[in-house]
Amino acid sequence: MNIIQLGSNIRKKRKEKNITLKELAHGICSIGKMSNIENGLTKIKEEELEQICLRLGVPVSELVDDSEILEENRYKEHQLKITEIENYIFLEFYEIANELIREVENDTENSTVKCQITYFKSLIHYKKKENHNALFNLYKLLNIKTSNKVEITYQTKAYNLVAIILYYIGDFKSALDHLNKALDISNDKLIAQNLYYNSALVYAAQGYSYKSRLTINKMDKKQIASSYEIQFLSTLLAMIDGDLKGAIEKIISLRSSFLVERDKDLFIKSNIVLLYLQEKHPNETKKYTFDFLNFIENWFQLRVDDYKGTEEIMVTFLLALTNLTMEKQEFSTTSLLLEYLFSLKEYFHNKQTYCYLYYIKAKLMEATSPNKEEQIKLLKKAINEADLNTHTWLKGILYYELGKVQELEDTYFKLASENFYHSLLYKEFNVLTIRNMLPKFKYY
Repeated sequence: MNIIQLGSNIRKKRKEKNITLKELAHGICSIGKMSNIENGLTKIKEEELEQICLRLGVPVSELVDDSEILEENRYKEHQLKITEIENYIFLEFYEIANELIREVENDTENSTVKCQITYFKSLIHYKKKENHNALFNLYKLLNIKTSNKVEITYQTKAYNLVAIILYYIGDFKSALDHLNKALDISNDKLIAQNLYYNSALVYAAQGYSYKSRLTINKMDKKQIASSYEIQFLSTLLAMIDGDLKGAIEKIISLRSSFLVERDKDLFIKSNIVLLYLQEKHPNETKKYTFDFLNFIENWFQLRVDDYKGTEEIMVTFLLALTNLTMEKQEFSTTSLLLEYLFSLKEYFHNKQTYCYLYYIKAKLMEATSPNKEEQIKLLKKAINEADLNTHTWLKGILYYELGKVQELEDTYFKLASENFYHSLLYKEFNVLTIRNMLPKFKYY
């Protein structure tokens, strides 16, 4: 709606009716605002326009061009569909969301709606792990010249989502640069809070506890006090700084709260933290009993209804626990964990996970019920899952294992594979880090 032309039309009609500015403004808005409306300096609300038309005794169409009314109505219809799209994305109904996106895209030339659509297309790509396509659309959005607050808001969201993608591919510096750019243009207090929160997560992932705390302190104090996520993050920062006893007590307390509040992501991550502490700091955790197997069993029983969307983080937890039980030679537990893991194979992070699990199955068989033929099959399965065009340490280990199984008289194969397993593989593969434990980023 052209607010300058509308204001001019209101003034002209008011003077024709011999109505003063004060009389027109009475009961609708302040005199100052009515003056600004007439001068095209302030946007008019829909209900204010209706009341002004009523007082002037004219239909809306006499003050506003018919084509502008049609465009305004179409914009409102599109905003309703934008809300639907957002809801479908939240529910992970991506195909329905994409159908609505195409429908709106083919029915608008409005720059603001196009901006919104571009963002939601990017968000769907991100949720489907199509990061290349997500970044392509996001940078298109970042290169436009914004013309209103809504467009600035969506450009802010785009900077934030780019930062999250960059974080997950390990480019922390660029992630922080994009979050700072988002903060520079942000016109929404809630979004700004989320940007500070996300920045604090990036600092924490790098072990910069001091910078993370400084960033948290820029947030609204009420939000800090009421947010379980920030309490959890603050506990991780204390852990980074060496306050292990305090961290253990706080994590145990928070874990109970997460269960009550049904925050399943943080509940699983609190278990990951406890597993990490048990593995890395056994002396500090020896007086505590953590029944991880009971937790896992409950997760699988309630997975469909209560734990939907947490499968990937559960894979991380199970892989780390598998590592630990193999190292401790708790082979019956390892066997059970492998069954659980293969039931979640659609959520594996990459093909290397398959390699590792087939390798562990072969090692487990070697330790419990050696079967040369079956071990060779498992090791070959692992190699088949590897990238045949590149040389990797995991693939090297698998070939050593095959050599050891097929040529038992050569003890050098055995020594080599044992050294690989107890040093490089155990220390470098499926090792828990602060990044595995951090709360989710905020991007809505």
